[in-house]
Amino acid sequence: PGQPARRESHGSLTASSGPIDGQPSRARRQRDRAAKKRIPSRRTAALRTAPGQPATMLKLLLLLATAWAQMTINRVPIGNAQRRSGAGSLVLEVQGVGNLTVPANEDPATAVERFAARATEAGFRMNNVTMLNMMEWLCERRQCTRPLTGPVMLEVTGAGNLTVLMHEEPAAKVEEFAAMAVANGIPFNVETMRSMLKSLCNSRSCFRDIAGPLTLNVTDVGEFTVLPWEEPADRVEYFSGLVVEAGLGMTRQSAQQMLEWFCQRRVCRRGLTRPLTLSIGEVGNVTVRPFEEPAAIVEVFGAKAQQAGLEVDEEMLQQILNFFCERRSCHRPLNPALEINVPDLGTLKVAPHEDPADAVEQFALVAMQKGLDMTGKQMVEMLTLICEQRVCRRLGVRPPSELNQTSTESLMPPEAEAAVPEAPLPAAETSTTE
Repeated sequence: PGQPARRESHGSLTASSGPIDGQPSRARRQRDRAAKKRIPSRRTAALRTAPGQPATMLKLLLLLATAWAQMTINRVPIGNAQRRSGAGSLVLEVQGVGNLTVPANEDPATAVERFAARATEAGFRMNNVTMLNMMEWLCERRQCTRPLTGPVMLEVTGAGNLTVLMHEEPAAKVEEFAAMAVANGIPFNVETMRSMLKSLCNSRSCFRDIAGPLTLNVTDVGEFTVLPWEEPADRVEYFSGLVVEAGLGMTRQSAQQMLEWFCQRRVCRRGLTRPLTLSIGEVGNVTVRPFEEPAAIVEVFGAKAQQAGLEVDEEMLQQILNFFCERRSCHRPLNPALEINVPDLGTLKVAPHEDPADAVEQFALVAMQKGLDMTGKQMVEMLTLICEQRVCRRLGVRPPSELNQTSTESLMPPEAEAAVPEAPLPAAETSTTE
């Protein structure tokens, strides 16, 4: 008694139908196994979809339930995730992206929408499936009072329709919409943008206001403003180009400091353009740096090529400019060819790549050689007239009697005296106005 019964069966040991060391009988074990098959656990039932096919949420929960699990957006791994709890908050750490934090008094839907909006603005790919999976996971651990907000559409009279998707920040979409409208010649202003944002925020969650306008005052140079629909890098490149054309000092470091000031206060979607170089056969190379205006550099290249005896025409220069403008921001076209009729002296022609001061001096020299009298006052008036219509890199002219001498003194238009600096500007600290 109390000892298991044994019987031989093809040389192997098998248990009899009697109890073995106090364990359940074989029949009872079979009944228990059958009951387990018929009645799945609550957790298993919630995760199962079709026989043999685990649910999508099962995969997500298995990942998030581990101490360090991998999370994906659009099936692309974005780092490791760790779940922490404390002070009534749920925190999902997404390595390389940020933290999805749900405070104790916040609905999970708001937290997920905020995380997705910020991740999208930071350049990460988000979609509805990812957000819904996050919601399911959070709602198993926290009471959810509302679902995620679906796409919201806003009709803007005369401009088109704006649609904000579930993972997008409304303010960012308004800024993008305004930028496209302005690019297509449709006037926009900050008041219209804020009115659009208010309408969107009445229908869904919003997490920031319209960015700007922001104004930066650069010491001893001037100030410039970036409007909400403008890309800061574009405006920094524009302002830097104006500074260089005015003959003031500018470096990439100075331009980068200006850009960083804006990017600390609003979203920047790109950095400064890298230096671009175009090789033109035997003529040479044209390089445009990020703080230079492409049209100005192309014009200087054309002038130097012509001085070297090479044939340069407007079509060639336009093709060079097109190369750069397809790869970076351009803020003005090539200077137009100008003609000025001077009574009793003839017609002054200024090509796009010619410096107006050079053209005026050459015109005066030819007039003098023909025995015609052209005064310094006339030269200044001609230069002033030209500089009102196009960019001038040199604002002074020398009278014909001095052109063959070593003296560099020049006659200056009155308004140009104050515009010429005594020394190049160093990379200055900046003062600000927001």
